[in-house]
Formats: sequence, structure tokens, C-alpha cells
Amino acid sequence: PQAERKAEKPPPIYFSRVNIAGEDLAITEAGASEIPLLQLSSSANNLSIEFVGLDYTSKDNLKYQYKLEGIDEDWSAPTTRREVNYARLAAGEYRFLVRAVNREGIASITPASFEFHIFPPVYLRWWFILLCLLFAGSLFY
Repeated sequence: PQAERKAEKPPPIYFSRVNIAGEDLAITEAGASEIPLLQLSSSANNLSIEFVGLDYTSKDNLKYQYKLEGIDEDWSAPTTRREVNYARLAAGEYRFLVRAVNREGIASITPASFEFHIFPPVYLRWWFILLCLLFAGSLFY
């Protein structure tokens, strides 16, 4: 008889580093599985996100899947890369999700999440356009 294999547990996942427009976001050394909503200026639209999953059997057993809600429709193909970069994101609301998948195909129960909102440039905000229209109207009048 062969020994029974233990059922593997889903691997937990954490953010290890988040860099927004060249500045690192403060994350504890232990990592964070959730980052609260961030309000970003229109110039802070370049992101580099690093993450790590914990598997106590071997580090080579994990693969990662991620998606950026607001851009990606579905999860990415499983990959061993632990970093993703997004450049020149448009203004809008986004939510980045990442999960670890072990060799048995079991994904993290709760994906690590990171929500952020990028504001449009000043010249595209409703109040600026309204002021310009009022100014143009007063010149015409």
C-alpha cells in the first residue's frame, strides 16, 4: 500500500512591493493581502506591483494569475513571474487582483486585492470645462 497524500491547502498570497510613479507604497515587511483604496493624480498612472505566494513545500510549485478590473476581462494565464507593470493607465477606477495556484491547480481562497482611482487631468474635469464654457460665453456676450 502507498501512503496517502495530504490534501494541499490553497496558498496565501501577499503584495511585497507596490511602486506608483517611481515611489514605493509603504507595505509591512510581512506583506499585505489587501491595500485600501488609493486616490492617484493623473500623473501617477505607472504601476509596478510585486507579489509572493506562500508554499511551504517548494517555491517552484507556485504559479500566479492576475487581472486588473477595468482593463482585463479574465485572469491571466498562469505564470511564474511575480511582478506586473502597467504604464500610462487612463483615468478611472481600477482593482488589481492576484492569486497563487499550486501544482495541484488549487488557487488562493481570497486573492490579494488593491483598489485605486486615477483622477483625470485638470483640463478634463467637469468643473474646468464648465468654467471655460462660461468664460467663452461671457466673451461672446
